[in-house]
Amino acid sequence: MRYTLSGGEAQRASLARAFALEPEILMMDEPFSSVDNISRQGLIKTFKEVQSASKTTTLLVTHDFREVQALADRVFVISNRKPEAQGTPEEIARHPVWKALATADSY
Repeated sequence: MRYTLSGGEAQRASLARAFALEPEILMMDEPFSSVDNISRQGLIKTFKEVQSASKTTTLLVTHDFREVQALADRVFVISNRKPEAQGTPEEIARHPVWKALATADSY
């Protein structure tokens, strides 16, 4: 019999392996994009707890502002391969030009 992991289980295993190495900086590109919404919410919660406990500096690339609101201390908005804005998630959400990014609900 062959066993396979669900998308959420595979993502959790990947995050566990990444943190087990105790990196100084963890770089992640759309780490929650391949899982369903319920699993995504759980992964984000788990990631936030582990990241806070480990105090690992993390660079997270995402197109989902809900993830930004849930996880980020600082945000850099890049558009057309150029840095366009930086600040806290709240500052970006309030800025008239970037307000559209923050229209989705938070996790």
